[in-house]
Amino acid sequence: DTESVPIFVTTHKFEYKGADCTRTQFPLRVAYAITVYKSQGLTLPQVVLNIELKDFAPGLTYVAVSRVKRMAHIMFETPFDMQRFKIGSNQTVENRALDWAYRTRQCISPMYVAPVA
Repeated sequence: DTESVPIFVTTHKFEYKGADCTRTQFPLRVAYAITVYKSQGLTLPQVVLNIELKDFAPGLTYVAVSRVKRMAHIMFETPFDMQRFKIGSNQTVENRALDWAYRTRQCISPMYVAPVA
C-alpha cells in the first residue's frame, strides 16, 4: 500500500535513580494541520505545504509560503508549477476595476467621497 507508512514500536533502556528502566512506545510527534486562511497572521516555526491544486483566491500560495521566517523551514509535499508565484496580469487589475465600477453603480445612494482640502 503506497498510502501508508509503517510505524514500529521502539524500546529504550535507561537508568533512573539507580533502577534499570525500559520504555516501549510508538515514536510519534504531535502535529496538526490548518488551512491557509487560518494561518493568516501567524508565524510558524516550520511548514509542510501541499500547493499542488490551484488557489481558491488570488494570493493564497503567497500567504502559505510567507508563514515562516526562513525559506529553509518550508517543505513541499508535492511538485508544483512555479508560474503560480508570477505577479497577476493586467487583465486581473482591469477586471477588478470593472467590478468596482459595476458595484458602485448598484448603490442606492452615491458613494461618499471625502472633499479635497
